[in-house]
Amino acid sequence: SWAAPTNPPLNYTYEIQVDEEINMGSWTMMNRVWEYPKDGEMPSTQTSVDYNFTNGIEKALPVGKTYRWTIRVKDLNRNSAEVSNTFAR
Repeated sequence: SWAAPTNPPLNYTYEIQVDEEINMGSWTMMNRVWEYPKDGEMPSTQTSVDYNFTNGIEKALPVGKTYRWTIRVKDLNRNSAEVSNTFAR
């Protein structure tokens, strides 16, 4: 879950994604493992979503890896802002 923006635009939507971090030696590659919604139009009234809530369509996240979640807010003009953080499983 997340809190709505402090000063949100009049009309906006959310996107959320989870990426797996893959260490490639001198750089890190991100591999998308999940996103919601697929069409990128989560309503501004929705401020939470459970990973894999679609009844097992997505694979469980393997233990021992590092992931990054990102939540993005977009307005009607396609301006956007996002916040992300890593986590280990």
